[in-house]
Amino acid sequence: MGDFFTTSFWMWIPLLTILPLVPAMCYYDWKERIVPDWIIDAIYIVNTPVLVFMYLMGAYGLEEIIVTMLPVVIFYTIMRLREDFFHGDDFLVAAAICFFCVVNPLQPDSGAVGVKMMIYLVGTSVLFLGLMTAYNIFSDKPKMEDLGKDLVSLLMKTPEGGFPFIFPIAAAFILALIL
Repeated sequence: MGDFFTTSFWMWIPLLTILPLVPAMCYYDWKERIVPDWIIDAIYIVNTPVLVFMYLMGAYGLEEIIVTMLPVVIFYTIMRLREDFFHGDDFLVAAAICFFCVVNPLQPDSGAVGVKMMIYLVGTSVLFLGLMTAYNIFSDKPKMEDLGKDLVSLLMKTPEGGFPFIFPIAAAFILALIL
């Protein structure tokens, strides 16, 4: 019973609630282009009290607010500037990871998960966009003269329409946890 009230126990809750939902979020983003509200609601409903508890217990200090808010502000700015690329559920999932996974329970001294995820998200985005471009080139076999006209749709086109950005977010989140 004594371990129940230790902060190291509560650091695991965000990881154990978000990580198992990653495959479902990726599936829905790929097939339906929307993550169901019940998944996002569950993440926020379960983890908000844990986050408040951790701040009230003193496990997280004021500096953690800065390192969790910085990536969220950057993601929000990207969402406002490129709404067709990073929007809605993508933003809510990335923000949830940054808000709730303040400290990595696997490596508590490795820094903020949100900041690391933001850095890895650059690399995973480039990788996934490259894979999607290769898929579109080999599946549609566009003519060379059409490539320059419609390069953006070549990058963003998927079988279901739109780029499923939860995939790079999930990959960046997993990399931020294990590296």
